Amino acid sequence: MSTLKVNAIRGTGASSDAISVNSTDGTCTAKITNNLSNRNKVINGNMQIAQRSASVVRHANGDPQMQTLDRWGLWMAATGGAINMSQSTESPNGFSNSLKLQCESTDSSIASGDLISLGQGIEAQNLQDLGVGTSDAKQITISWYMKAVNPKTLTLNCYFPDATNDKWFNKNFTPTTSWARYSVTLPASTGGVINNDNGNGFRLGFTPFCGTTYSQSSDSTAWSATEKYAVSGIGNFLDSTSNILYITGVQLEVGDVATDFEHRSYGDELARCQRYCQKITKGDNNHYFGAGYYYNATNIYMQFRCCPQMRTIPTLVQTTGSNYYNFYRNGAGDSFDGFTGFQWMDGTDNAGVSGAFYVNSGVSGTGGQAGGFFSSNDACKILLSAEL
Repeated sequence: MSTLKVNAIRGTGASSDAISVNSTDGTCTAKITNNLSNRNKVINGNMQIAQRSASVVRHANGDPQMQTLDRWGLWMAATGGAINMSQSTESPNGFSNSLKLQCESTDSSIASGDLISLGQGIEAQNLQDLGVGTSDAKQITISWYMKAVNPKTLTLNCYFPDATNDKWFNKNFTPTTSWARYSVTLPASTGGVINNDNGNGFRLGFTPFCGTTYSQSSDSTAWSATEKYAVSGIGNFLDSTSNILYITGVQLEVGDVATDFEHRSYGDELARCQRYCQKITKGDNNHYFGAGYYYNATNIYMQFRCCPQMRTIPTLVQTTGSNYYNFYRNGAGDSFDGFTGFQWMDGTDNAGVSGAFYVNSGVSGTGGQAGGFFSSNDACKILLSAEL
């Protein structure tokens, strides 16, 4: 009786032959390109989710990193200039969005300590299959699409925050004025470390502006212990307000092959983002966003449960202003400028599950009365953030 041997391999989709048969020994080889789920470690790599804002101007210093597209932060430590970071519909075939960076105001000179980096941190416990720090450490392949107006060389910067030895890897790429896919395979890190926790286990970034302090002379060929974010030869992204960079389709996967981008459903991608950011209300006037009650005559509470559970105890991010919010109860409304704070209601083992907003300034009512919370200004924004 003969035996049929079947081998399944992970392919790139370049060949039109899904299955090939060896006429000598009958071996069948199937090339699998589209049904390998959970390959991509990057969240919101197709730039569809923007809970915070669809557009924001980031100035050189002093602003928080996370202000627009979910999971993507713009780290700026520069002496001058500003960047407009936004969600764009400019995209390659098969995508609907990209992340757009445009120079908003210029900085003609790059000081030694200047640095701008667009990046995403990946939760450490989601990276244990990389085998970092063991003899079975795996190679990592990163791929993405990009195009530019006034193209300038930039650096793909990668590092393991928990490591001390195999920590940094940098390589230069130059976009063109047309969409193209780029990829790089990083060597296995047998000397690195990724803790098994909810901290930052790996960060990938794109560096379009960097001074000499944080630049190395040539592309990395191995992991380094020296803190560097760029390779010499990158351009000055802040030298003209005409400079634009578009990026989408960012993927990080185990192995040495850049497979087709893993498209997940919008709902799946949103749920992954909500582990790090949950929108309570944003940009709406007269928008109902929760029920609450007067705990006593001067304290109102709004309890709720996070879904999904957040990465850790979040912080409250809100816009405040004169009478931005209203609590309606017993046929009347009590206006207030913003919530006083946020109380986490569960223990350490359940961090990120449930909590309560409270306001204890500028309100007066009757203890025990229940009501509903409404926004009263288009500028209202309330988010919970548990970003890396």
